[in-house]
Amino acid sequence: MLRRIERRIKFLLADPLGLILNPRRAKLPIPLSEVKSILILRYDALGDVVLSTPLWRTLKKHAPNIRIGVAGSTRNELLLRSDPDIDDVFVLSRAISTNVAKELLRARKQKWDVVLNLFFHDKTRAAVFAKIMAPESISVTIVREKKEKYERLYSFVGNRPPLPAPMVSQNLKVLQDAVEIQISEEEKLPS
Repeated sequence: MLRRIERRIKFLLADPLGLILNPRRAKLPIPLSEVKSILILRYDALGDVVLSTPLWRTLKKHAPNIRIGVAGSTRNELLLRSDPDIDDVFVLSRAISTNVAKELLRARKQKWDVVLNLFFHDKTRAAVFAKIMAPESISVTIVREKKEKYERLYSFVGNRPPLPAPMVSQNLKVLQDAVEIQISEEEKLPS
């Protein structure tokens, strides 16, 4: 019951929040050659991060000089910090704390061209985090429903594939909505 009320409140706040966030609009996908940095929001379970590895592996393969940041959680921090394809790691949680605020501001000091939200369970919070961490960036996510709500909060909102769609495919869809990149079948495998 509380969850339903929370969702309704978030939907009602989408208009005023969209005015505050004022996401930067852009014609997508952007040529990968024009992107210098990408911040990926993936602050959930360890397995979800493992299923996201094809995304940054593919980016580094096609654009070795691109800077990749990942906003993870304490549950996946060790994996992210040990990944050679990730340049910056920021530790977030759903609960707002001084540590989260510090991480948001630390990320903000860097200039991110694109923010990809792969945290599909709380897209509103991710939109706010994206705006704080990268106020001038293009923010991208995918949804299955209530697209009009999220179009107020993100630069671009793509269509999330219908179930059963592998999580790797969903993550790569966000990337392909944002930048022009050809992904081979081999590149779709987690590592």
